[in-house]
Amino acid sequence: MMDSVQPENVTGDDIIDANVDIILGECVEQVDIPGTSNFEEVASKLKDAMEVVASSRHSITAVVADGDRFWVLTIVYANPSVVTRCKLWGYLSAIRNCFKRPWVVMGDFNEITNSVEKRGGRGYFSNSRFVDWINENKLVDLDFIGQKYTWMTRRGVSEDIWVRIDRALCSMEWRVSFG
Repeated sequence: MMDSVQPENVTGDDIIDANVDIILGECVEQVDIPGTSNFEEVASKLKDAMEVVASSRHSITAVVADGDRFWVLTIVYANPSVVTRCKLWGYLSAIRNCFKRPWVVMGDFNEITNSVEKRGGRGYFSNSRFVDWINENKLVDLDFIGQKYTWMTRRGVSEDIWVRIDRALCSMEWRVSFG
C-alpha cells in the first residue's frame, strides 16, 4: 500500500516511558499491537485500507489509503492519569511531526477543553496542556452528532456528572481535503 518507513523497532510500553523524539527519529516502523488492549479488533477491521505504523498502550496509528491519497488516523484511549496523558500528548506530537500528511486523531481523550463540556460535579479546572497540545498541532474539532456528553457517572440525580471526553480532531489539511 505504501512505502515502508524505517526506524527503530519499538513496542507499546516503550513509547510511553521513553523520550519519544529519540525513539521515533524521523519515522516509525510497523509494530505489533499490544495484546492487552482492545485495539486488535479495531486493527483487524481496518486492515484492508490501512497500514498500522505505530502503536502504544494508549493509541494506534495507521496510514489510510483513499485512492491515490494518503492520510494518517490515530485512535486514542487516554489514561485517566494526568501524568500519563501528558506523555501521550508528547508521543502524539511526535507522530504528527513524523507523518507530514493530513491527520485525524480520535477517541477517548479523558480531557475536556472548556467548562461547556462538563455538567455537574466540581467546577471545571483547566488542564491547559491538552488545549496547548491541540493548538500546537493546529488541530480543529470535528464536532459531533448526537449526544453532547460522552461519559457520565450517577451519584444521585442532583449529583450526576456529565462530560465530553470523546472527540475527533483533525489537521486543517485533512479538513480541506476530506471534510
